[in-house]
Amino acid sequence: GAAHIPAAEIPAALASAADELVALRAQLARMPNDDRPEFRAIREAAQAHIDTGEFDKARAALQRGRAAARDLRRQADMAEAQFLSAEARVDLLEQRSVAARDKFAEAANLNPDDCWLWFELGDLWIDTGNSNEALAAYQQGKAAAERSGDDRDLSVSHNKIGNVLVAQGNLTQALAAFRASLDIRERLAKADPQNAGWQRDLSVSHERI
Repeated sequence: GAAHIPAAEIPAALASAADELVALRAQLARMPNDDRPEFRAIREAAQAHIDTGEFDKARAALQRGRAAARDLRRQADMAEAQFLSAEARVDLLEQRSVAARDKFAEAANLNPDDCWLWFELGDLWIDTGNSNEALAAYQQGKAAAERSGDDRDLSVSHNKIGNVLVAQGNLTQALAAFRASLDIRERLAKADPQNAGWQRDLSVSHERI
């Protein structure tokens, strides 16, 4: 695909390209994924496209492999986060709050989209006397709830943030957080008036305000 190469430089350019192809094939052959048939199939498809000079198709195949590997890593991180949070609860049974807090922090970083890991981490920061760290954890939980689009979880995050702000003496922002929670809960309760859980949540927001 190169253009405007002087005739005298063409042999060297072809040799360099051939070396790159050989190195790429060697790299693909070394990839430790032979235990996963889907990865092997992607790699073989990429190799075939490389051999025929269909580099766009080779790149697309490798991108599919990268996405599949990322999904696999994500699943492993989520599983590890679940084990960590369960281990943290064992620590809590023995009243080892600091050990539990550290495990929840690790779990939340492994699975940052689980807002409840952040909420539990924030609660433990409160228990161990650090409201600033608690506020940061609750704000991470709020961001996770926003990403998931779960209104109820988002309302919980507003209340938890508001509780910290009250404890810190920031009543104006605390009231704003509680009202943000109330707005969500009023909408949920109106949409399903017979849902006792929504009514209970609504009462909590009124009590906070």
